[in-house]
Amino acid sequence: MKAAFIGLGKMGFPMAGHLARAGHELTVYNRTHETALRWRREYNGRLADTALDAVAGAEIVFTCLADIAVTRGIAGDILPHLREGAILVDHATGTPGFARELAAEAHSRGVGVLDAPVTGGVPGAVAGNLGIMAGGDAGVFARAAPMMQSYAGTIRHMGPVGAGHMTKLVNVICGVGMGHALAEGLAFGKRAGLDMDRLIEVLMAGSSRSYLLEHKGPAMVSGAHLPASFTVDLAINNINQALAEAEALGASLPILGLAGGGYAQLQARGGGAWDTSSVIKLFE
Repeated sequence: MKAAFIGLGKMGFPMAGHLARAGHELTVYNRTHETALRWRREYNGRLADTALDAVAGAEIVFTCLADIAVTRGIAGDILPHLREGAILVDHATGTPGFARELAAEAHSRGVGVLDAPVTGGVPGAVAGNLGIMAGGDAGVFARAAPMMQSYAGTIRHMGPVGAGHMTKLVNVICGVGMGHALAEGLAFGKRAGLDMDRLIEVLMAGSSRSYLLEHKGPAMVSGAHLPASFTVDLAINNINQALAEAEALGASLPILGLAGGGYAQLQARGGGAWDTSSVIKLFE
């Protein structure tokens, strides 16, 4: 399938690279041209000067953009120019409502849509083993899944349009809560004078073992919160999306609300660009 990839940020850069190295006919576009040039040097791929040039004739378009506002703007530009039967795959974290809005516009033009947020962070994108949770028509998913396998270890169809974003919000709720608990525990251990390297080793052998402990624990202990894999600013955006959805559903998220307040404190201290491992600063 002829493909386009729009958005070469920390996640999109390696994701598009995996598609190129898998031999797919791919054209990429990024708003910051210097980043696009660096991508071409690394992957020897095809660049476009505009998003419209990138999607010309494309059968499938992947977007991996910063937020709903940017995705809405790009989608509004490219949808009128996509061929009938094309597929638009949105990899950004958004909301179920936005996914349904995007799908309605796309379907009116004969274009299929998947809301397909990812989990695994920058390490997962680089390694090509991201988790993808997709919402949309099952037939559209079946056509897109083989290409997403280039950068994913787990791909699941979660249901109709919006189900992908809803699943990602569950991931946010669980991950943020566990991240705060991990920071609280490690800060306690540090204050108690424990050998932190040994502590992490022991915890990894027991019931506290987790992706967060393995990938965030060392950064929490060392204080090396830059460069950021997932920033405080992005975490707050995702938390706010989850809290808004919870209000609409009549659900209670007290732990997430508490964690959101903690991240807001870090943001107020100038830590918006810090990695989320910096949450340990709240307990030190």
